[in-house]
Amino acid sequence: MTKITLSWSLIASVSLMIGCADSGIEAAKKAKKEADGLFVEKCKRVKVDMSRKEVDAIFKDHPTHENRNDRADGFDGKLPRPSTLTVTYDQIEGANEYDMYCDVYFDAEGRVVGAMWSRYLS
Repeated sequence: MTKITLSWSLIASVSLMIGCADSGIEAAKKAKKEADGLFVEKCKRVKVDMSRKEVDAIFKDHPTHENRNDRADGFDGKLPRPSTLTVTYDQIEGANEYDMYCDVYFDAEGRVVGAMWSRYLS
């Protein structure tokens, strides 16, 4: 009897640990989904003709990197004016595959001509 009781105790303990791990995974997924939603909302706040300073204020806690370029088209077609600078705002420091980013296209005057967001995919 003792062996069976110990075995059931062990099974109950392992089941409880697995249940806690599952709920931890679900909590992490929920937190990631909420963070993604907040980041997308920031991206949606970027409007044509905003200044770099205004955009930087929206993404003040996010890492950035720049790419000087001459583009007449953006992610989904023609930009209203050519872009000379693309600034990428990453969702998190050290962004990797499946993390989000927002590319903002600026003209020679430093004004937004377009923006798009997506996920890093390999």
